[in-house]
Amino acid sequence: MKIPGVFKPYVVVFRILDGYGQLWSPSGQFLGLLSSDPHHPYSIINPLGNYGSPHSSTSIHNPQSLYGGANGIYSPYNPRCLNPPIILYQGDPVLVLTWNLNVFTNDLNIVDVDLMLAIYEQFSNSISQPRNMRSQSTGQAQSQMLDLALQHLTHAIQNSEMPLRYTSFI
Repeated sequence: MKIPGVFKPYVVVFRILDGYGQLWSPSGQFLGLLSSDPHHPYSIINPLGNYGSPHSSTSIHNPQSLYGGANGIYSPYNPRCLNPPIILYQGDPVLVLTWNLNVFTNDLNIVDVDLMLAIYEQFSNSISQPRNMRSQSTGQAQSQMLDLALQHLTHAIQNSEMPLRYTSFI
C-alpha cells in the first residue's frame, strides 16, 4: 500500500530513523529497532523476532502484552494509554507512538502506530535497505537532517496540513 502524500513529512523522518531509531517503553523496556529490514533480529517488522512477533511479550504486535493491544498499559494501540512508547534517536526522544491524541508529550510530536508500521513495511518492499554503519561526520549530518525533518513535521502538524490518525486512510 502506498502511503498518502499528506504523510510525507513522517516518511522523511522515518527514512532518516531507518536502522537507527529505537522504540522504548516508559517502563524502561526496549521494544525494538525502527528498521525496514524484516530479517534484522531487533526489527519491529520482523515477524519472527522478539520485537515484531505477535507472540512476544516485548512486541507492540502482541495484543495480550503490556506493550500491544487496546488494553496494554504501555501500548500505542491503547487510546487511553498515559505512558505510550517513545522513539529515541541517539538516546534522545524524538516522537511518541500512540493512538491517544490527548496524552502529555513534553512537546514531542505524536505518530500513529499504524502509520509508522505501514511506512516501514513500504520501505521493506523497496530496493534499498537501511544503512549499517556510518562515520561520525555522517552521523552529525544525519542528526541535522533529522532535526530539520522534525521541524518540518511540527510545522505541518501545527498548520493542520495532515491528519494525526492514519487509520482513517486505510
